[in-house]
Amino acid sequence: MHLPSRRAGVRLTLLYGALLVASGAVLLALTYLLVLRFPADASSSTGWARGQM
Repeated sequence: MHLPSRRAGVRLTLLYGALLVASGAVLLALTYLLVLRFPADASSSTGWARGQM
């Protein structure tokens, strides 16, 4: 049985690392856009926002 070379492991590590960073950036951007679009209004807070679930 032929084992994958060390170079392939490094490439996969870099690929998965890049995918992790990219997905984190997308998640952060979506959260930022949602906060910009729907800012929290302190005058009309819900029970959840006050810590009552």
